[in-house]
Amino acid sequence: MISSDQLRILLAQATSVSQLGLPASLAVDLIYRILFAEGDVNVTRIAEITHLFPQVVDEIMADLQYDHMVEVVKASALRISYTYRLTDEGANRARDALERTQYIGPFPVDIDAYRQAVLLQTAAHQKLAPTEVKQALSHLTLPENFHRRIGPAINANSSLFLYGPPGNGKTTVAYAIAQLLAGTDPIWLPYAVSIGGQIVQIYDPLVHQYFLPPESETPTGKTGYIGVDKRWGLFKRPAVMVGGELTMEALDLRFEPITKIYEAPLQMKANGGMFLIDDLAANK
Repeated sequence: MISSDQLRILLAQATSVSQLGLPASLAVDLIYRILFAEGDVNVTRIAEITHLFPQVVDEIMADLQYDHMVEVVKASALRISYTYRLTDEGANRARDALERTQYIGPFPVDIDAYRQAVLLQTAAHQKLAPTEVKQALSHLTLPENFHRRIGPAINANSSLFLYGPPGNGKTTVAYAIAQLLAGTDPIWLPYAVSIGGQIVQIYDPLVHQYFLPPESETPTGKTGYIGVDKRWGLFKRPAVMVGGELTMEALDLRFEPITKIYEAPLQMKANGGMFLIDDLAANK
């Protein structure tokens, strides 16, 4: 499932805090928020929420225990099975972390790693054969050899402008192309990225469909998840479709002032797939 050595290195599992590519304080704050929200939490549960390697979580928890920010409420033979809760001082730190943002979810990757991953998976994007394009448009009544005219534009991995009078099938053709792209090679995308110390959610269940769910991982590694950092998911290439209601605000980061959580703009969610703007005339 990983097409290049560069991408394999980029997606490699981080097994220590120093390999996360982001300040440790960002991970500490996230764990503070989880402990504050859930109370007594074990390492496995924290790893499940954050998508961090259990040994990374254990490394952070050991430091927090040493600093008396957390205490062990249930121990076992292995440290990664310990259950922790916040101390009074730890709870104060957690409130400070919640003041900055209430984000609880997968730990982000650095924005530069995300950018490199998208470029690598775009440059190596599989070219579509004329027969594939023809099959994708076979349910439509179109001019002869239309698939040969539009195929090179699709394979160019660039912008494509379909124009014509209302009702001539532009939207239907564009949607067929989006479905075609979604059915090609999948793409690795992070659930969230960090930009200037702020966490930005990319994953949107309405846009991103798993190519293979993470729980389908097998010891043989046939799903492609073995050795890949769980902060990345393998998805079908996304397709985001908007109409005349599109505004400039939708193309900027969306900030929720109550939770202080940033959400990626539409075109960022569509990276690696298709961003379809339908009916431009409606915006005049």
